[in-house]
Amino acid sequence: MPGLGEDFRRLSIISVPWQTRVHLIFLFLIVLLPISTSLFGRTGSTQAVVTIYGTHLVLIGLMNLLLWIDVHRRVAAHGGVAGSSLVLALFVAALAIGEVRPAIAEYLWFTAFAEPLLTPHLVALDLAAKRRGVVREIGALRMKTSLAVQHRRCGFAP
Repeated sequence: MPGLGEDFRRLSIISVPWQTRVHLIFLFLIVLLPISTSLFGRTGSTQAVVTIYGTHLVLIGLMNLLLWIDVHRRVAAHGGVAGSSLVLALFVAALAIGEVRPAIAEYLWFTAFAEPLLTPHLVALDLAAKRRGVVREIGALRMKTSLAVQHRRCGFAP
């Protein structure tokens, strides 16, 4: 029967996957959210508090984006990646503006709630752009094929 020390040695050999680490960091940041929120609630929109709270939101948004990118490697999750990217961009912009005008940053944080309304449009624009690219590629391929056929008919070597 193995002892406790041997169990710990086996656990140290097992590497923790990247995704598990990101999940744990994400959950840790969520657990810390009441602390930065209470700091913001007590002192208001001062530059230091806006920087702390904004950085906290940026880190949560970054971890969320990393999780969606990891999911996207296995399944098509365009909406999740696009939505997380949009929210992260809003939080970064709010953090940058909060350094200059702290009172405006909190209004930009609220715009993140519009993400579910904007994401379907972003995904549709992305898919439409990809379709246009495919249509262009098909058109170019058809043109090359028709030129090759015309060259063969005229007796030119391709």
